[in-house]
Amino acid sequence: MKLILITLVAVVVGMMAGCSNSADLPLDEIVSLMRSGEKHSTVTKGSDGKLTRRYDLALIDFTKVIEAMPNHTEALKYRAKTYEALGKRELATKDWDRLIDLKPVFTLRLHYISRGENYYAQGHNERALKDFTKAIELNRDYLYEGDPYFRRSLVYETLQQPDKSDADAAEACRLGVNQNIRREAPWLEEKVGFKCAK
Repeated sequence: MKLILITLVAVVVGMMAGCSNSADLPLDEIVSLMRSGEKHSTVTKGSDGKLTRRYDLALIDFTKVIEAMPNHTEALKYRAKTYEALGKRELATKDWDRLIDLKPVFTLRLHYISRGENYYAQGHNERALKDFTKAIELNRDYLYEGDPYFRRSLVYETLQQPDKSDADAAEACRLGVNQNIRREAPWLEEKVGFKCAK
């Protein structure tokens, strides 16, 4: 499964205010950049001309914000995604747990989906099922309601429960899935036998 890390803080190493890295930025500047919706530069160009992801710098920024503001949901979310990109899934789980405990109204269902994906990647299928089921319960009035059904169908497939997997895959298609899932699972429509809603 591809993890696409999209972070919100825009810092190009060595270009902002003469800083050598984003850890040199004051906290208020990091938070300001996060609020502005700009991207964090986790990619830098090395002396050999190759691009290198700098998750370490992103972790420093997000941790700095969390230490000052423990309930900062954006920093927690992106630190969890950064941990996942680094393969530190247990640390990512702790951040997803914290986010879910905070119960952010508009994004709670997405945090259950993300934590479920994290559990699934670790082989914790029963935990993943619980999170995807909870996301389904919370997901009644949103675009792409089929996404948690799709994720849960993958877990059922792994658990060798094809009837449940097929039923969830069909429900996902009926409700509609996003473009990422369409790219990730081009076989989905063939499996269910009809075109997925958009």
